[in-house]
Amino acid sequence: MAWLVAGGLSLLERPREMAETDAPGPAPDPGTLPESWKSNPGALREFSRAETDRRYRLTFGFIDYHGRTHRVSCLVDREAHTAERAGFGYEPEAVNAELNAELTRLVDAEIAARRLGSWFRVEFYGAGGHRWSWNLPEGMGESDSKRALAGIEELKAWLDRELPAHDERIRAGIYKRRGLLLKERTLSIDYERLIRDGTAPLSDCYRALAASGR
Repeated sequence: MAWLVAGGLSLLERPREMAETDAPGPAPDPGTLPESWKSNPGALREFSRAETDRRYRLTFGFIDYHGRTHRVSCLVDREAHTAERAGFGYEPEAVNAELNAELTRLVDAEIAARRLGSWFRVEFYGAGGHRWSWNLPEGMGESDSKRALAGIEELKAWLDRELPAHDERIRAGIYKRRGLLLKERTLSIDYERLIRDGTAPLSDCYRALAASGR
């Protein structure tokens, strides 16, 4: 619901102003609950927004599956709405930049662990693509050269064998921080997080909806 409310707010035209003292309240149509269940009750398509410096007042109407009309109003904190919008969704360029930065830190640690210093370089580009190069200085002793070459071969094998799993883990974490789940190269909305994060900001709307069904 948090995502739906946030999306609905962004699509509305310029709202009217409201007084801070305006009190929202549910306004269901009176009547006895019908026994019949309507598979297609129709839609009122009513949605409006008013605002103050601190809050939005949302008013929307709908028809339930018993054919009853409901008109509900509730308040949403504007800062909570702004935080929700900022924390959901992504731009590919930003995701790629964060991914490449995290992969670079990971690989730099592997290079340091093998004491390859400035001899081995890995560059990440695009959406996690990488290229590597190495260069041993002239005049290096035979034992040092053998150790370095063994470390280089070990690191190349690590890049082929281990890096893909780290890439997937890091990608999943980046998307999760943006309200999305990554599984088998498919993105989906993290509804559990949206519900958890939206519970407090949308508590007034929950109470209004619950009251409208009584």
